[in-house]
Amino acid sequence: MRFRRAIWATVMLAACGAASSGESDAAAETYVGCTGDPRVNLPSFPGDVALDAAASLPAARLHFLTANPSVPLAGENTWTFEFQAADGSLLTEPAGTTIQAAAFMPDHGHPSSVTPTVSLQADGKWQIENLFLTMGGIWRVTFTISNTDGKRTAVVYVCAAS
Repeated sequence: MRFRRAIWATVMLAACGAASSGESDAAAETYVGCTGDPRVNLPSFPGDVALDAAASLPAARLHFLTANPSVPLAGENTWTFEFQAADGSLLTEPAGTTIQAAAFMPDHGHPSSVTPTVSLQADGKWQIENLFLTMGGIWRVTFTISNTDGKRTAVVYVCAAS
């Protein structure tokens, strides 16, 4: 079974790569068919994504500031974001807060092959590194924010170009 999945994955990656090689990012987005997908809730940087209403963490949303590369692409991505309260004020260091992230491709039913790293930076902003989007298409990135008050999640959907 694993062998068949490996062959399928290899064939799909080769097909996607062959179809988009030499094309611009816009053409690649069109090819993977996710431009304008209604699930995408972070179409550009900067942008905001709300946290769920559970627990009593003070942040109301994650404000995504930068992306490297500047739009999500297949391969390694790095994003910078911050916490914002409901009134828009910046929460620079929520005490005892940790954040974990996981990337998953819902249309293909597989996770990323790499676990991303989320860390608090000296300036109070957060950075997610090693966000590896295996191929172009819709990706769901789930952020789990935890502290002594409980857990909250923010779910980010992006269209990654090949």
